[in-house]
Amino acid sequence: MNTLILYVIFSFYICDDHHYSFVNGAHVSKPLYTHLVTTFDSFTQPENFTNGTILIFSDLYQILDLDEKRGTITIKLTKVFAYHSNDAIWNPTDYDGAKALKFPSGTFWVPPIVMLDVVEVTYDAFGGQAVYYEGYIYGVYSFLTITLSCDIDVSRFPFDVQYCPVVFQAQTGFEDQFTMEFTSETLGLYQYKHNDQWRLLEPVATNVSNGPGSREATVHIKVKRRHLFYTVFLISPTIILYLLSGLTFLLPPESGEKVSFAVTILLAQTVSFGTLSNIFPASSMDLPILAYFVLTVTVHMSVVCFVAAMMVNSQLNQKRQPSKLAQKLLHRNCRLSSLKLCSKSDVPSAAVQNSHFDNSVSENQHEFQVETRNGAKEGYETDEETEDSNSFKIMDRILFISHCVVAIIVMLVFYWLLM
Repeated sequence: MNTLILYVIFSFYICDDHHYSFVNGAHVSKPLYTHLVTTFDSFTQPENFTNGTILIFSDLYQILDLDEKRGTITIKLTKVFAYHSNDAIWNPTDYDGAKALKFPSGTFWVPPIVMLDVVEVTYDAFGGQAVYYEGYIYGVYSFLTITLSCDIDVSRFPFDVQYCPVVFQAQTGFEDQFTMEFTSETLGLYQYKHNDQWRLLEPVATNVSNGPGSREATVHIKVKRRHLFYTVFLISPTIILYLLSGLTFLLPPESGEKVSFAVTILLAQTVSFGTLSNIFPASSMDLPILAYFVLTVTVHMSVVCFVAAMMVNSQLNQKRQPSKLAQKLLHRNCRLSSLKLCSKSDVPSAAVQNSHFDNSVSENQHEFQVETRNGAKEGYETDEETEDSNSFKIMDRILFISHCVVAIIVMLVFYWLLM
């Protein structure tokens, strides 16, 4: 049956413009034309309507567009309705071998079948009707460009699969006058052209529901997004920036780039939000998992930036404080010099204000004070490097490892949710 219908469709290209002619171009005798036109009309269902069954042939030609924001899919397909009548049978040998005749649209009865969820439809290429010598009458409208409303689910973007059915339904009042049947359980896809953004999942199944008071024939179209573009330009940069943010804890505070590096990575990450907002519909009902991933990464980077700023501030404040060894040496220096300007409570100021020392101190005491101050300075530096610096380095390593572990866990969780 598929070959038969395709043969009739192809014949429309090579038929001439006469109202009645068969596929090899020879004219049909007037009696056959008169018989068919007078026996059938465009308003009445044929009396000898065999089995009361409408045969449906449909084939997908191309997926033109899928608009996530509007929730529509635009496709180009072939639609043919056919039915059989014994009054349309003739012997080709009696009419110079004529097997198929072309007639203008509206010559014969067209089954009252409509498509649901249609936003816009355009009839392309040609339209018409044909009669085959075995009694099949075809109402042909080929290469329809149809825009259908579709429930778009972008939760697994860019690894999402969209289901957009094409539903043929008998008009109200005609549900019990005929049944519908597809010529094949799957679409042939004889001339299908691939889309660069969406991949058609094959086979494209068909099914018919002929229940009481309901006549529906459905073409189940499923398409999967080609995710390579989004993986390269959206997901990969996000992951790279996420991993690079951990290097913040490996930078020494003396470089002056610890906080600035974290802030730069954070600002670069916020660009992903602008990219996502231009792709998805403005709805809070169906937010993509990838959007939650980008939000989680951004929040984690904000925490990294805050922790880095606190670490740098703590390290710089620690360097301004004199060490315990320096305090002991300076206090001993004050006692030996018998100066009243220096006390235990203000030892740090006495270490830096050399002008307050009394010029009346003996030469030996003055030399001892100089040696004591030098020793205090060395003790400050030694104590800082061995105690405080090492503790901060250990803390940076711990934070770096913690960041890497959390980042890996977050990426694995979202990968599992997407897949």
